[in-house]
Amino acid sequence: MSKTLGVFLCALAMLVSGCTVAHFTYIRNLSESDVQLTFVFDQDAAPSLRDSMFVPSSPTAHLVNNSTYTFMTDSIIAKKNGMTTLRLVLPYGAMIMIDKNTSRKVGYNDPSQIEVAIPTKNVKYRLVNSAPAAGQKQLKSKGACGRIHWHDIY
Repeated sequence: MSKTLGVFLCALAMLVSGCTVAHFTYIRNLSESDVQLTFVFDQDAAPSLRDSMFVPSSPTAHLVNNSTYTFMTDSIIAKKNGMTTLRLVLPYGAMIMIDKNTSRKVGYNDPSQIEVAIPTKNVKYRLVNSAPAAGQKQLKSKGACGRIHWHDIY
């Protein structure tokens, strides 16, 4: 009886952890110019921020689905700017992915906000996961447990 219960608990733990591990955030630049992205972290994450972070990317934007991460063969370097921010430039037509599982493995927390600036259009706004306030936009999501989040920049 105890062996059966042990196997059942292991299977349950694997099932539950599988729902919480594979969370992805995609940002696609569909505009006609380069975009500046700034990842803003909570104060608690500031001591663990390194000088730079490699963010998986793709030179071309494509559909966001369950296997999008397999196309992320390149990476863009996000450099530290201040105590709680990392900044990068996303080329036009490209897309990046923030894999929450990978970011936690290297000592990062998920960004609390992502600032988007399009210099050629004088447009600036912030992306958030929660309900947006004035001047903010919310990430779209789909999938079981809200596992895939994305935002398209036009």
